[in-house]
Amino acid sequence: MCLCYFTTSTNVFKNLATEEFFLKYFEKNILLFYCNTPSVVVGRNQNILKEVNVEFCDSNGLHIARRRSGGGCVYHDLGNVNVSLITSRRQFNKTQLLECIKNALQRGFHIPVRVSERNDLRLLDRKVAGSAYRITAERAYHHTTLLVHADLWKLEESLHHSEKLAIETKATQSIRSKVLNLTEYTGPLNIMDICRAIRKEWYSQNLQVVPEEDVKLFDNEPTGQLFSEIEKEYKYLNSIQWIWGEGPAYNLRCHLFFRWGYIDMSLRVEKGNRIVGVEIHSASGIPLHLRQIITQAVIGLSCLGKNYGEQFQDIATWFLRNLPTLS
Repeated sequence: MCLCYFTTSTNVFKNLATEEFFLKYFEKNILLFYCNTPSVVVGRNQNILKEVNVEFCDSNGLHIARRRSGGGCVYHDLGNVNVSLITSRRQFNKTQLLECIKNALQRGFHIPVRVSERNDLRLLDRKVAGSAYRITAERAYHHTTLLVHADLWKLEESLHHSEKLAIETKATQSIRSKVLNLTEYTGPLNIMDICRAIRKEWYSQNLQVVPEEDVKLFDNEPTGQLFSEIEKEYKYLNSIQWIWGEGPAYNLRCHLFFRWGYIDMSLRVEKGNRIVGVEIHSASGIPLHLRQIITQAVIGLSCLGKNYGEQFQDIATWFLRNLPTLS
C-alpha cells in the first residue's frame, strides 16, 4: 500500500526535511508532492559557487539549499511541483516514477512527453523534469521537479554561475539542458490536477484501487513529538555549515588589488570550506618574507560567506588589518 501526501509548507528546507523524515521513519511506500517558494537546490556533491548565481539569488530573495540526494542543480518555485517516490531499497527502481508521470501526463492531459536515456522527462525535445536519487541501507527515494508554469527567466538567471570565479573542482557538475514549461504546450494547468493524475496512475500501475478521497495534505509545520525529527533535520539543512560547508574540495583563484599593489593567488579549500593551502603566483609591492607570512596566516581561514565577494573581502580585510604598513 502506498500513502500519498501533498505538504502544506512551501519552505524548501522544511520540505526536504519532511522527505528525509518519511525516508527514515516510515516503512510504507510514500508518494510525496510539494511546492517551494523560489529556491535553488544543489545536489549533495556539488559546489555552489560553480553551479549558482549567488549574487542573483541573494538580490532576488531566492533560497539556496543543499539536498541529501545526488544529481544536478535545480530551480524551484510555486510554478513547478516536486514529486518524490519513497520505497524500500528492495522495491527501488530508477525508472518507475518517471514512467508513472509520463503515463499520467499522456493519458490525463494528452501531453506527448517521453523518458530520455538520461532518465529525464522531455517534451518537444526540451527537459520538463529530471531525476535525483538517495539510497540508504533499507530505504530509497527518487525525486523530480516537474516544470508546469515556472518562472523560466529566474531559472535561467539563478543557474548561471559567475564567470568572475576561477574554480577547479571534482564536484558533480550539472548538465545544462533547454527547458520547457508544460503550459507552453497545453495552456493553463492546475498543479493539484496533475498530482491527482499521477496518484491515479501510480495506484493503477500497482494494481491498487484508487482511494475515493482526494490527495491528503500533510501539515509539516506543527511542532511536537511527532515532528521533532522534521524540525531537527530542517535546522540542519538550513545551516550554513551544511549548505556551504559540506561541498567537495575546490581550488579558488583570487586576484586582490590594493593601493600598494596586488596579489594573485590560488586557495585550496577543503570540505568544510576551510583554506588548507595557498599558492601565490604573483604579487606586486609585497616583499618575499611577507608573502610567506601571508601564506601561513591565510591557511585555516573559513570561506563560509553566503556571497563569493565576502570570501575575497574576508581575505582582503585580513591583509588591511594585519599589514597596516602596506595599506
